[in-house]
Amino acid sequence: MVYHNLPEMMNKDAIREHQWRNLKRLLSEIDGKNPFWTKRFQQHNLSVDRLSCWEDFRQIEPVTKQELVADQNEHPPYGTNLTYPLIHYSRLHQTSGTTGRPMRWLDTPASWRWIKKCWAQIFRIAGLTKQDRLCFPFSFGPFIGFWAGFEGALQFDNLSIAAGGMSS
Repeated sequence: MVYHNLPEMMNKDAIREHQWRNLKRLLSEIDGKNPFWTKRFQQHNLSVDRLSCWEDFRQIEPVTKQELVADQNEHPPYGTNLTYPLIHYSRLHQTSGTTGRPMRWLDTPASWRWIKKCWAQIFRIAGLTKQDRLCFPFSFGPFIGFWAGFEGALQFDNLSIAAGGMSS
C-alpha cells in the first residue's frame, strides 16, 4: 500500500484545511435533503453556504445521543437523520445498547467505504504490517464497531479471523 497525502502525514494547518473542505462537502450534500440536519440548521439560523470557517460551524451545538435516540423513537425505525431514500442504503448496524436501547444506523456504500478508510488509517498509525494476523474474538451481531474494525483490517489483505462465538 502506497501512502501519499494521508491525513496522519500532514501538518496541523493542512489537517484543518483538509477537515474543513471535507466537512463543507458533506454539509453541502445533506443540506435540504436530511430532515434532521435541515431542522438543526434552521434552529440555529444557519445555512451551509454561509459557513466560511470553523467558528461559524461552532455555533451549532453538538448533537447528543439522546437527541438521536429521541428522533428514532419519534420517527421509527431509523429517525429523520437520513439523506437519501432507503433504496440507497446497503448496511444496517446498531450501537451496543450499553446505555439503553440500541440505535439503528444505515450506511450507503460510500459512507461504509469512508468508515473502512478511517479504520485503515487507525491500523496504519498502529503500524500494521502484511505479516500481522488479526483475530476479532467478538460476537459481531449488528454492532457497528466490530464490523467496522474487521472490514477496516481487510483493507490491508491481512489474514483476519472472525472468532466470535467460538470456544477456546
